[in-house]
Amino acid sequence: MKIITIPLTQDFKQLERAMRGRSADPAHVRLTVGNESTAVVGPSGDPILVFLKQALPASLYKPALRDWWSAAKDDISNRFSAMATKGTPGINLDGTFTNRLRVPREILDVTPARQGIIGYSVANGKCYKTHLSVVHPELIDDHIELIELVDSVYKYHLPTMYARQWAQVANLPNLRIGRTAFSTGYFVKLLQCGYHPDLRNLRNVMSCIFSLGPFVGGDLVLFRWRVAVAYRSGDLLLFNPQYYHGNLSFTGARMSAVFYCEKNIGRCGAPGGLSENDL
Repeated sequence: MKIITIPLTQDFKQLERAMRGRSADPAHVRLTVGNESTAVVGPSGDPILVFLKQALPASLYKPALRDWWSAAKDDISNRFSAMATKGTPGINLDGTFTNRLRVPREILDVTPARQGIIGYSVANGKCYKTHLSVVHPELIDDHIELIELVDSVYKYHLPTMYARQWAQVANLPNLRIGRTAFSTGYFVKLLQCGYHPDLRNLRNVMSCIFSLGPFVGGDLVLFRWRVAVAYRSGDLLLFNPQYYHGNLSFTGARMSAVFYCEKNIGRCGAPGGLSENDL
């Protein structure tokens, strides 16, 4: 595997936050990864990403694309940065405003982008199985071989980070996906993501993301490091989701699927913490 170390002069941490909600641009890129399996590390030696060329077989990802594409039906009202826009206060049924910012309705009415979440999540102090997994358990069951393959590749290439993540879910078999270290799977289609960090994800571990479908473009850009990853169907990317990331424009029918661990999932079932009984 090729290893690339990013020099300290290419660390733009001070500018990263100002990019939230903005669209990725080719001018932000100094290094593109995608022709061969590559690990990119920072000036301190910590891994930024591991790109694995054609790590996933078509026999597994093509059926997943078919099923996950049709299941991704929810609008993306809760991710205004990813939608490359400014959030506006939501509106309750009684007409009052909420404290949570949402994507403006005029944008939701015209975007074709849709999302879906499978597995388990944590919200308002509760641990729960996502609605999509309750209604359609086959979205995991029929594709567990693919998900477990992603998990095993992660474990092989980044064993220390994987062990840290596994420790969060090892004793929570009812709150993880199969025999993996993932609590949650998220897929989104037809979206060019604006720059954002994934704040719900466990810290100091990796998210595992792969793209699906017939498309051109859509490279994932990590703004802080000026790195783009040109990943296509069959490729697998392990990356730190706390770095602000977004996609370049694309043409075609593109879906991204990411598997990760919720940052609060380890509190489920802990003394004084959340409870698996909330499922």
